[in-house]
This record gives sequence, C-alpha cells and structure tokens, in this order.
Amino acid sequence: MKKGRIILALIALLAIAGGGLAFKAMRFTNEQAFTTTTIIYVTINGVTYYTTGNLCTTINQWITDVGSPAVVWHLVGVPTTTRTLKQWPSGPLTTTLPFWLCVTTSTKTTSDM
Repeated sequence: MKKGRIILALIALLAIAGGGLAFKAMRFTNEQAFTTTTIIYVTINGVTYYTTGNLCTTINQWITDVGSPAVVWHLVGVPTTTRTLKQWPSGPLTTTLPFWLCVTTSTKTTSDM
C-alpha cells in the first residue's frame, strides 16, 4: 500500500511538472511572415525612398507552431542583393540597402505576439 502511494505521488508530481513546462514551451517565434509586393517605401533620415520589383513586405502575422495553417513568405538568411532606392516622389537622391531573398513556406501563423 505504501509503494502505491509513493507511485501515485510521483505520477502527480510528474503531471504537474509536465503541465508547467507545457506553458513555458515556445509557441511563438519572432519570425515575421511576409507577402509579395511590387513596391516598397523606406524612410531614412526623413527622406522617403522607394524601389520596385518582385519584393516581399511584412504583414501582421508571425510564424508559430500553434496558429492557423497558412502559406506565407519568409526571409532567407543573409542579404543576397543590394538595391538602389529612388527618392519619393522624384528626385536625384538615391541610396543603397541590402535586401534578403524571400521564399514561400507552408507553416502556421498568428497575429498574437
């Protein structure tokens, strides 16, 4: 009888510990989801620049492991190209910024962060 109580107490402790760890498990990442666009605006020191092409822009979604299934875009690794930005709405000033390759992925996303 005494062994049974010890075993039940251990099971209860493990269940409580497992439940506590489940709440500490990482459910959300800091990886933002993206969508495709043909123009991006960037403001640097109060000057607005733009670039056009097959580009990605942020959306209010984050990659997670408990959210809704979705097909979104995400950034790959390090900058793969630099793009020259033109001043908006027009003008001779240009600047160059690094851009990252953006690829599609099937994952889960959430707007909670």
